[in-house]
Amino acid sequence: MLQAPPVRMAIVLAERYNLSKLKEAIREPSMFTDELRRVPHEKLYARRYEDGIDVMAEDWDNLIVLDACRYDVFESHNRIEGDLEEVISRGSTSSEFIKRNFNGRELHDTVYITANPHADSTLDEGVFYRVAKTYGETYPSDNSRYEKRSPEHVYEYAVDEYGNYDDKRTIVHFMQPHTPYYGTYAKALRRTLYEERRIGFREWTHAEDYGDAETMFDALGNAAVEGHISDEQLRRAYVGNFEAVMEYVEALLEHLDGKTVITSDHGELLGEAEELFSPMQYGHGENAYNEGLRRVPWLVIDAEDRPETTAEEPIGEDEVDEDLVTEQLEALGYKE
Repeated sequence: MLQAPPVRMAIVLAERYNLSKLKEAIREPSMFTDELRRVPHEKLYARRYEDGIDVMAEDWDNLIVLDACRYDVFESHNRIEGDLEEVISRGSTSSEFIKRNFNGRELHDTVYITANPHADSTLDEGVFYRVAKTYGETYPSDNSRYEKRSPEHVYEYAVDEYGNYDDKRTIVHFMQPHTPYYGTYAKALRRTLYEERRIGFREWTHAEDYGDAETMFDALGNAAVEGHISDEQLRRAYVGNFEAVMEYVEALLEHLDGKTVITSDHGELLGEAEELFSPMQYGHGENAYNEGLRRVPWLVIDAEDRPETTAEEPIGEDEVDEDLVTEQLEALGYKE
């Protein structure tokens, strides 16, 4: 019987069964029943897929990471040419992806350019030669906090940074198609919900007027949970966000040298059951073993000319205020 390697399994167990989790379970007894349902599903998944892909052990010069990108959506809507295959991610959240691919290693031949605030809350110090954070500035306005996560800003930031490190591997981590949804359809859907049902969305209060909203949700996924929109409408908004980011991924490729891979840290549930016998779920949660969350794209765009890479002592990372990191994580639905 195939099983995940013992060392990796020990790490996963240490993450899951710690004192803080035990205290949380005592306060929330339903966690015990959730765990009883999850364990057999995890064993079935481990038997079929083993440990998931080690992205840093693969051959590439540039790794473009989409956030929360489902394989089926990528396969259906991607227009970039290359060799596409399905791989299994090591995590069902960004924090798990970072812990299980990056932490505990010296990746001093690699620059990590990221819009994901888990680079502050999860990533170990000294892993990469440099960590450049697109959200690492104090925001002059409410509107700018969303601009810093937008695919356009990440693209521009990556292009500026890329030319400084021509002897390093480069990872560019976009935040889409993860919520908040930037597409025109999603914007129209939010407006309809506000006008017809007085529903507003906290993640967009900076840009959209919800002055007399009677109900406030964090994101469109919450509206789907409550039955205000259909799974089909949510999926359409999600696909729109995917198309929005891929426009800038395509543009970024024009600036990159060498072999490039496009992948995702994890997938996203859009109304499927997360585990055996569980209710329909939306978004993504920790330690989940579900094909919608673990199946991710691996698109290889090969190149004849490959740059030489050199490992050097890290030059540090952008410093970001802790309150700013917390705010970013809350906006993405990771904290309450």
